[in-house]
Amino acid sequence: MDRRRLALALAVLAFPVLLWGATRLAAPGGTSRGEAQARPAPRAVAPVGPEAQVPREVQRLLEEGRHWRAARRLRELTNPRSDPGLLVVAAKA
Repeated sequence: MDRRRLALALAVLAFPVLLWGATRLAAPGGTSRGEAQARPAPRAVAPVGPEAQVPREVQRLLEEGRHWRAARRLRELTNPRSDPGLLVVAAKA
């Protein structure tokens, strides 16, 4: 009976410590949630390079909101020797 009480007491005392450790590990960078939210988010930077000529079919698909199909079509149309701007558009899609 005494061992059961001891095991229960250890479990009750260990639970908050384990919960605290799990939240510290789950936070980005191993920091607490408040510190992670205080950091500024990195800004998106537009790629610098030549303007890409996107095929009309892909433009039409994007205008219709069929982004997945447009990305698949760009993959079919591009190869390693394609225009670098078009490759950037395909990679972003």
